[in-house]
Amino acid sequence: KQFVNTMADFYPCVHCAKDFQVDLIKNPPRVSSRVDFSIWVCEAHNRVNTKLGKPSFSCQPDILDKAGEMVAMNAIYRLQNEEIFTKILLKVLKQGHFMTIIFIYYV
Repeated sequence: KQFVNTMADFYPCVHCAKDFQVDLIKNPPRVSSRVDFSIWVCEAHNRVNTKLGKPSFSCQPDILDKAGEMVAMNAIYRLQNEEIFTKILLKVLKQGHFMTIIFIYYV
């Protein structure tokens, strides 16, 4: 709970931070288990989406687990591709093709 409350205090957007602090009073974090906390985060996200006129997400535990797996796989994929991209950039730099790097950066 302390982590979430601290996050609300230090949230970069002042308006969002105040709104989150009010929401925490009305809907305190549920931290008795990973599942309870995951559902609470999803519900908090949905409350913000509702205010912004965006669609809500299902907060069923099995769906949250699948979404978490997809996020983790995406992060691993991006890290692997960044490593490959970095190797390509270093090779291009060593060959003195600076303009190629500028093109790759802006594409």
